[in-house]
Amino acid sequence: MELAAGAMSPLLDKLGKLLVSELTLETRVRQDGKALHQVAGAVRDAKGLAKQLGELRQRLSVQNSTTRRATTSMSKVRSFTIFNPAVDSMPSLSQFQVLRVLDLEGCDLNKCGSHFKLKHVGNLSHLSNATCIRELPVEVGNLQFLQTLDLRGSSGIQQLPATITGLRNLMRLRLDWDTKLPKNGLRNLTSLEELTGLRVGHDSAAVVSELGQLTGLRLLTVRWEEAVLGEALVKSLGNLCKMQSLDVYVDGSRGELLREWAAPPPGLRRFLCRGPTSVMSTLPAWMKTSASLPCVTYLDVWVGRVMPEDLRALGTLPSLRGVRLRAAGRIDDDDEHHHPPAVVAAGAFPCARTCAFLHFATAPSMFPRGAMPRVQRLEFSFRAWDVAGGDGGGLGLEDLRMEHLPSLEEVHVELWYRKEDGAGGVAETVAAALRRASEEHPNRVGLRITKRISRRQA
Repeated sequence: MELAAGAMSPLLDKLGKLLVSELTLETRVRQDGKALHQVAGAVRDAKGLAKQLGELRQRLSVQNSTTRRATTSMSKVRSFTIFNPAVDSMPSLSQFQVLRVLDLEGCDLNKCGSHFKLKHVGNLSHLSNATCIRELPVEVGNLQFLQTLDLRGSSGIQQLPATITGLRNLMRLRLDWDTKLPKNGLRNLTSLEELTGLRVGHDSAAVVSELGQLTGLRLLTVRWEEAVLGEALVKSLGNLCKMQSLDVYVDGSRGELLREWAAPPPGLRRFLCRGPTSVMSTLPAWMKTSASLPCVTYLDVWVGRVMPEDLRALGTLPSLRGVRLRAAGRIDDDDEHHHPPAVVAAGAFPCARTCAFLHFATAPSMFPRGAMPRVQRLEFSFRAWDVAGGDGGGLGLEDLRMEHLPSLEEVHVELWYRKEDGAGGVAETVAAALRRASEEHPNRVGLRITKRISRRQA
């Protein structure tokens, strides 16, 4: 309903006196007071609007610097969100008396000047999304109620102050890769459940050692760059019995050391091992038994060689919903050790929704009727020369049929061919068979084929 400008003026004055719980000040609140679209749709007259405003309180968001500056008192505001275009209008933190959540959506705090003083917001429990700041004030250590510190995007912060190790209630610490933790004191963060952006470099020995004492950690992402600390890191990971999600980016160290992880946490749900040097020679033994990974829902691993039994083992994981298994190098790097395809059991991958098997020969026929009953997206690599019988791969065009996978919606095939098998040859015959198989599926499966040329000749 359209409200008259005359009726809106006193209401806007009232807005300056009342604190609101669900109010966003943005360009839709105009200086001439003609429209307050966010609220007006919920009321029929000026009296109803006044009642609405009287009942609302506590959360304030400022999105645009052209917004009419609110005269609202900040003393009762518990949650404050400000976006970068409005950072010039940010009120002093000294005006907030009960603030619990401060969300600085991409704000350049260099523009805030003396307004940004954490000593004024001692009750803060959530601080996030500040950018373009070179250092975190040491006063952050005084925020004893702080539970979430999210500094992702704050690439200017090279080092966290030592005072951060006194935040005994901190549960979530989210960093950029370039932000370093204090060299000592990580063990004091006894409430920590989530740590992302941990970088293990040459000067991280104490951090790696104390990491194993954070026994409440449930989520960890780490960039592993220092090979010398590999054994110490694996030892610390072994102490994290409550870990549910582990994401390791290996660049400079050896992913092979993760094969020595004696036993993963019983509640592990997500494991990713990626990066230039993350290759493990073969699939770790602890990844091959359902007893070791009863709860895991997602795996992403890179191995030197996929063995015939690996797919069978992964297919037994009862909770697995997504898997990405890659072989190192190109699919034809080691033809003399090429293993024949292994057919999994009929009940394999019972809960999986997405599966990717790359850089080793795979085909839908390896997953018989009854396997993968819920898979919607399938990625696999196929060697065109196997169809021609060039290397005894044991796969033919009939192996590309996919109608026995009932939930399939999307297929991506990495089709490898040799120069002599190029366009118009065996590669095109295989591509045509794939298109036919996708069209004959009851779901009319979407198909994407990526052709790659082998560097070896027959």
